[in-house]
Amino acid sequence: MTVKSNAFRVLVTRTEPGASRQADALAAKGLQPVKLPLIEVEPVACSLGMDVPEVVVVLSAHAVRHGADVIARWGEAPVWLAVGKVTARALAQRGVHAGGPERESSEGLLEVPELVRCAGRKVAILCGESPRPLLRETLQERGAEVTEYHLYRRLPVKDISDYHEHLSDVSAVIVSSVEGLHAFADLWSTLQGSKSVMLCASSVRIARAAVSGGFENLRLLEAQTGAAMADAMLDWLSRPHEGIWHE
Repeated sequence: MTVKSNAFRVLVTRTEPGASRQADALAAKGLQPVKLPLIEVEPVACSLGMDVPEVVVVLSAHAVRHGADVIARWGEAPVWLAVGKVTARALAQRGVHAGGPERESSEGLLEVPELVRCAGRKVAILCGESPRPLLRETLQERGAEVTEYHLYRRLPVKDISDYHEHLSDVSAVIVSSVEGLHAFADLWSTLQGSKSVMLCASSVRIARAAVSGGFENLRLLEAQTGAAMADAMLDWLSRPHEGIWHE
């Protein structure tokens, strides 16, 4: 059977600029992306310590955007690490060269040599509010002195009055944060949407939260942007009974 990819509407719920990157990659594969951000990001006042850390780990492009003062102050830190290529590019635009993992995740960061052997080192993590504890806790177990700097928070978009009309005939939904998942779940429930909708999560943490929320048809996106992400989406939509995520 031949599957027409343009029959698949994919809801992209993340904030910009990531939403456009995802949408462009999906459209390049013939899918129909629908950008419907459910979360907005606002800065948070953050006090810095006096000492420049030995390692700075940056967990998102939002942290770069809202951490300009931090980056300017710590630009000479010996080691900068970015969770992924998008974050690394954002840092490069501010004159900071950052290394990073092959796997764009906290688990991948923990495999980077500078964080494998980190006993006694001062490590700063630039992130949003309520980050996954895995990175901080593992580095502390390895003997690092870890400080998290919360530079922004995610909040549900206030005005979604015209969102309902965009949710008809959705084949799949991409969620990139736990906050985004909760916002989607609230919106979906008002439409009495089925919990069997294909929900594609960008982390195990989000997938677990989706299971707790009753969603039944989960996929785990190893890549959040680019051709690899779009290929995975097209494959799952073309073969809907394969690739289902289980704990």
